[in-house]
Amino acid sequence: MDKSQLRYTIATSRAQLDDTEVQKHSQAICRQIISLKLNAKNILCYVAKGQEVNINHAIQFFLQPQNQQKNVLLPSIEGDQLVARQIWSFEDLETGPYHILQPKSTCALFSAEQIDLAFIPGIAFDKKGHRLGRGAGYYDRFLHFFHGKKIGIGYELQLLEKIPIESHDVPIDSLITEKTIYHFT
Repeated sequence: MDKSQLRYTIATSRAQLDDTEVQKHSQAICRQIISLKLNAKNILCYVAKGQEVNINHAIQFFLQPQNQQKNVLLPSIEGDQLVARQIWSFEDLETGPYHILQPKSTCALFSAEQIDLAFIPGIAFDKKGHRLGRGAGYYDRFLHFFHGKKIGIGYELQLLEKIPIESHDVPIDSLITEKTIYHFT
């Protein structure tokens, strides 16, 4: 199966999750994220679109005053690039390209090299740490310059034995699903 067929197949399966299942699985994943002993100051998260795993609860946790040592960053699409901007609350967001919430352009910009940890969504993941995104390459271009820990976020149904990869695809270090944490490196 090629990448576009795989995207369609997995996205269709994910779209069949009802809101209750998405909420239940997202809460389980957020509990795992929050339980990690994160030795990271600058953390790139994301805001879910559609039936993606919603990690807003973990973002809220990182934004709490007792976690002031953490800078919460979210991706922003600017031109053909993904950049990271800091938020202080969800009020710092606006609708960006592809109807995805992203930080306002007035939010502080961080380079990929400044980020310690990234939580990365995907359409599919495999058991060797490869990730299949939406196909536009934003994350792969960004991750090319990123040297921190890369943690994929997805449902168990998105984990496959093997997905097709290309030379520009950047693997993840770990994957958190509603059931467990997989480590690849």
